[in-house]
Amino acid sequence: MRDTWHFLLNLTEGALSKTGGVCLMLWATLKNLGSLFRQPRLTFEQMTIMGIRSIPLVVFSAIFTGAVAAIEAAYQFSHFIPMHFLGTAVAKAVIIELGPVLTGLVVTGRVGASIAAELGTMRVTEQIDALETLAIDPIRFLVVPRVVSVVIMLQF
Repeated sequence: MRDTWHFLLNLTEGALSKTGGVCLMLWATLKNLGSLFRQPRLTFEQMTIMGIRSIPLVVFSAIFTGAVAAIEAAYQFSHFIPMHFLGTAVAKAVIIELGPVLTGLVVTGRVGASIAAELGTMRVTEQIDALETLAIDPIRFLVVPRVVSVVIMLQF
């Protein structure tokens, strides 16, 4: 019983510690938003990587999602509605309902993995430590352009 309490205490402490770290990084990101206009090139580079390079993957997943939705709708609605309405119904359902959700999931998965790999590699190869040694805030230089870019690109 005592081991269970220690396990739960350690689990709760770890979760609160991670949540606090994320909140501190979010606060530092919001605090450094004003420095975004000093180097807009970093933000535009990230917008290109996150938005424009994600388009082929989003289109690919949308095509196959639409095809599967059309096949399922044709099977389900074959006795209820005329088939010439099927294309319009599927197009509206996929574009209005599934489009934003799938786009968000695909872009988040692709971009999130890319950012995690890039920043993780920078931490391992001590590039982030080098930025700190040069008195460059890593949050301002690395995190703010990525956060602003992903928010802008997912809005449009």
